[in-house]
Amino acid sequence: MELWEGIASELNNIGPPIRSSSEWNKVWLDYKLKLKRKIAYNRKEIAATGGGPYNQHSLTTLEQAVDELLSLQQAVNPSGAAFGSTAPAPASAYLEEEHTHLEDVEVQPEQAGNVSITSRQAPASRVEERKNLRMKALEKQAETQESLVGIMQNINSVCNEISRYNRKIYELKKEKLNLINLKEIA
Repeated sequence: MELWEGIASELNNIGPPIRSSSEWNKVWLDYKLKLKRKIAYNRKEIAATGGGPYNQHSLTTLEQAVDELLSLQQAVNPSGAAFGSTAPAPASAYLEEEHTHLEDVEVQPEQAGNVSITSRQAPASRVEERKNLRMKALEKQAETQESLVGIMQNINSVCNEISRYNRKIYELKKEKLNLINLKEIA
């Protein structure tokens, strides 16, 4: 929240509109949502089978920069299998899984010549695999959020620079106007 308060103060220093930190946060979230929808629409147009005009929404330079910073293309159009997908695995995967289980089985002799079969390594259950996948996804999300905080800090510093230059320009224009007024009086 402190970060957004800092960003809000910098943006409000630049000039209208003047908003609170929560309002600027909402503006940012709305902007990202609009951009995600645009990217998803473009993805849908690429995958279309025909029967109508091809019309994609072009991204502005700013939208392309935001997309690149936040990796929205990957968020909207993930590559590979989606997390939590319940699509059935191909038959070859089941055969490989069965083969793996057979390799993990070891025959051990017991007393009086009896033979028992024990597993050297118990395979992880599907629930454990999903938990592991979820944990990896959460770790990746945490890394991404940490990098976003760094990016937001960079954006904040750039906004500070822009604000400083805008103030200088304002002062120069104010002086110019005063000089023009003095010329007209004289």
